[in-house]
Amino acid sequence: MWDCCIWLSIGAYVLLSASIANATVGREGGMSDLMQAFRRNADGSWTCVAATTLNQPSGPVRFTEGATFRPGTMFMGIKVANFLDELVKYPRAAGSRPP
Repeated sequence: MWDCCIWLSIGAYVLLSASIANATVGREGGMSDLMQAFRRNADGSWTCVAATTLNQPSGPVRFTEGATFRPGTMFMGIKVANFLDELVKYPRAAGSRPP
């Protein structure tokens, strides 16, 4: 049973990585700037503390200061809280681009 869960988790991460692998952040610092633009809350949600833009092949995703994203909730085709959680877990895998 646990093997299945592990493979599903790995598969979900790979799909998330591939889905926006060509995205960039609208600041020079890349993913480190994206992470600095958000604060993780005690309930698992993330709040944007500095406006930033994630440039995807499908178009820019703009985050405004004060916006809060809860796990599992989609915003512009991205589960933002889940995405940021993955960046925290696997920063080297993300490199300079978001998964």
